[in-house]
Amino acid sequence: MGSAIQSKSKLKTMIIGLDGATFDLILPLIKRGKLPNMQKMMGNGVHGILQSTIPSLSAPAWVAFMTGKNPGHYGTYHFRKININDYDNIYSQDLIDSSMFRGATFFDYLGQLGYRVGVMTVPVTYPPWEVNGFMVSGYPCPDPHENPNFAFPSELSRDLPENLNWTEKESSDAIPKEEMRGARDPQDILNGGLTMMSRRTAYTLKLMEQLDCDVTILVWGAIDRAQHMLWKYHDPGHVLHEPNNRFKTYIERLYCHADALLGDIMTHVGQEAHFFIVSDHGFGPKQGSRFHLNAWLNQQGYLKATLKARLMNNPLTKTLKGAVLKFAAKLDNSGQKKIMKAKQTFNRGTIDFNETLAYRFPIDEQTEGVVINLKGRQPSGIVVEEEFESLRTELIERLGGVQDTINGRRVIRRCFRREELYKGDKAPEAPDIIIVLDEEYFPGAGVAGAVFSPTPQIYLETISGNHRPEGIFMAHGPDISTGKLQENAGIMDVAPTVLYALGEKIPRDIEGKILRSVFSAERLKKAPEFVDRKVDMEFDIAADLSEAEQESMRTKLQDLGYL
Repeated sequence: MGSAIQSKSKLKTMIIGLDGATFDLILPLIKRGKLPNMQKMMGNGVHGILQSTIPSLSAPAWVAFMTGKNPGHYGTYHFRKININDYDNIYSQDLIDSSMFRGATFFDYLGQLGYRVGVMTVPVTYPPWEVNGFMVSGYPCPDPHENPNFAFPSELSRDLPENLNWTEKESSDAIPKEEMRGARDPQDILNGGLTMMSRRTAYTLKLMEQLDCDVTILVWGAIDRAQHMLWKYHDPGHVLHEPNNRFKTYIERLYCHADALLGDIMTHVGQEAHFFIVSDHGFGPKQGSRFHLNAWLNQQGYLKATLKARLMNNPLTKTLKGAVLKFAAKLDNSGQKKIMKAKQTFNRGTIDFNETLAYRFPIDEQTEGVVINLKGRQPSGIVVEEEFESLRTELIERLGGVQDTINGRRVIRRCFRREELYKGDKAPEAPDIIIVLDEEYFPGAGVAGAVFSPTPQIYLETISGNHRPEGIFMAHGPDISTGKLQENAGIMDVAPTVLYALGEKIPRDIEGKILRSVFSAERLKKAPEFVDRKVDMEFDIAADLSEAEQESMRTKLQDLGYL
């Protein structure tokens, strides 16, 4: 790769991403003396909750981390591109990729200022692009045999002797063992996670030294992956938890390994460096009741169910669907994909859009959307523009009051107009209403049946953990204060906070705020400066991914339940 170039500064900055990490596990582990390095960071620095994006998915959250902007600027609402103007194909088969935002990140900006930057396995950075340093693309990244160019400089893709993302084979190897009742093999998940974290760390430290990087970002994904699949073994409160199971410490072991690697990095980089630890979201159990938003809209007169929808709700059809789900749990990835595709096709034709005012737009397992059937926008829209806002206001007010008919619990935590959350050229692509569900509920697809239903255990066998919006933030180093964050911090705030820590001007197009409580009183005497910048990028120039690349990436997303 040639000789190292003179770096911008002697003071190094290290940002570690713990995908999915939560203080709900970190704090008890610290209390037990299991995480000495994180304990040191928190004791000698600043820490607090870091709110994720809405939805609290890795794709929008990591893009917000990199750019300091909300998903409305780039259309990064999900791992797939969305289309609210269609009834059936609301999610494109095309995945989002780095071509939607490359050049607009805070590390691109730092590179323009002369900083040497290292970017290791940050999600949604495929395909890689030119930076003033190095980049190894993160999840979801196709297997090297599908496209060997997963790094910049390109020779890195050849020089790295080991894969730094889980391959499709490694994902599928962790899937079906019948004695696990459809779950992934916990031992494979643990061993793979420990290996991958160590591997990424070793190569990061090597490349940091070789290229004399000033600012380095390293993301570990093993904790997120394990929490999705192994939460039921860890959490005594989970409906599928078995006391004294032999896998109950596996998630904790990954946190402990992350802490040990953090210690290695601190020793290597030096205690005088800036250290930041962030997560894109938190985590918790996947359990509770299903809330069928379309069924509620149907009951309230906003949606018209078809005869097919009513027939699908009869006991015989439900029994057949349950049998198919049990059968699907025993299949490999290829078989499960075929079942899911057939299910999606079968579910079409359940809404009469000629008599429907509004309908559900599924987003993730804690977030739902509502699309108003607007005339001139939807193919069979019936709501005229003059009635749009009054209908939206009515829906928000009524949805906010929805209660569980069994226990009286409020189902919906918050309802937002689209423009309350998203700003930017791609904001109109989002649903008209965004709903954040209470953590005891997650979405159901029913149209003509009951509004609430128990969750079949088969849905929890494979994926038993779910995202929460409360991620983590830690900061330690020169000019960093001590104690807890005082602001309501969000993931968009990381970029401007890092830039301020480095003493650089903040680009005015960044939406996030500087987290002032992170810094010492002496540092805060220097007011932040702002600057206009020209972003060197061309939006919406497609990355032109091959079908083989996209299919490899889809398989990995399906493995964690994202598709």
